[in-house]
Amino acid sequence: MIKFLNVLLFLFPLTIFAQEQWYKTSPQDYSWMLVGNTSISSGAAVYTSLAFSPSGEPYVAFQDYGNSLKATVMKFDGNTWNNIGLDGCSAGTAEWTSLAFSPLGEPYVAFCDCVNSFGPTVMKFDGTNWVLVGPPGFAEGPIWFVSLAFHPSGQPYIAYSGMAWEGKGVVMKFDGTDWINVGDSGFAFGETHYTSLAFSPSGQPFVAFQDYENTAKATVKKFDGSAWVNVGMAGFSPGPADYTNIAFSQSGEPYVAFQIKGNSMKATVMRFDGTTWLNVGMPFFTPGDASDLSLAFSPSNEPHVAFCDQANNYNSSVMKFNGSVWEYIGSP
Repeated sequence: MIKFLNVLLFLFPLTIFAQEQWYKTSPQDYSWMLVGNTSISSGAAVYTSLAFSPSGEPYVAFQDYGNSLKATVMKFDGNTWNNIGLDGCSAGTAEWTSLAFSPLGEPYVAFCDCVNSFGPTVMKFDGTNWVLVGPPGFAEGPIWFVSLAFHPSGQPYIAYSGMAWEGKGVVMKFDGTDWINVGDSGFAFGETHYTSLAFSPSGQPFVAFQDYENTAKATVKKFDGSAWVNVGMAGFSPGPADYTNIAFSQSGEPYVAFQIKGNSMKATVMRFDGTTWLNVGMPFFTPGDASDLSLAFSPSNEPHVAFCDQANNYNSSVMKFNGSVWEYIGSP
């Protein structure tokens, strides 16, 4: 579950020379290029979380082994990676860092705050300093699997699994003064792992998670304004699901990526069509064990999955669904 820093971008095709167009014949013809230096942090970086500012700059948050295991946030200015505020912006050790931007363009970072009873803490960068959003350690810890996202109205929400609720899922939002529960705390009946929070285009919070009430399969719930309700069938995955990660297509359909135990630990992506969860392409599409999955959509609405690729020496790989099959982007 520890993710070492590996930030990459596409090299897009160019048109060169008059009357001669050069183009890629397949996604494997693309090349992956380093964004800045190979090693941007002063020490090991774990629990990495990548997000883009509204102006398009990539930012990354992580637990910083070069700064006493505190949270650090950096951004790429086009040439180099620079710290945002102080490196090691948290008071002490920070785990499960999650980075997101407010609609106003302010970077926020949420984490398990080990110096505040392992509870959740959220901070934002006000342009000069990192400041607390609400009190530190605002809920009982320990917590894990932290996921931060913004409602379209601008309110920050946080999802996590909490020991205070027997490992069940919790979602909270900031009302301008305090962090308050969204619906019932411990919204799942059993223990939850790999909580992943996202908002539908209409502003409903959705959470995907590994659901131990349903034999560790994937479940998605949404908040309907009064209660957390299942999106389709609970435990819809074909087997126990690790690394659940949710994202919305441009048409508003929720997609979930996960690794399935018992099928060589390969990746599967499913989407909800309004009634049923359906496979996106073939299930178990990676050539081998796929861990630390991250799901996102391209501007052309193609789902992409980045993952640690056991079939390729546990290095990073990215695959996309082209409408028919899953294929590698660039070299695996």
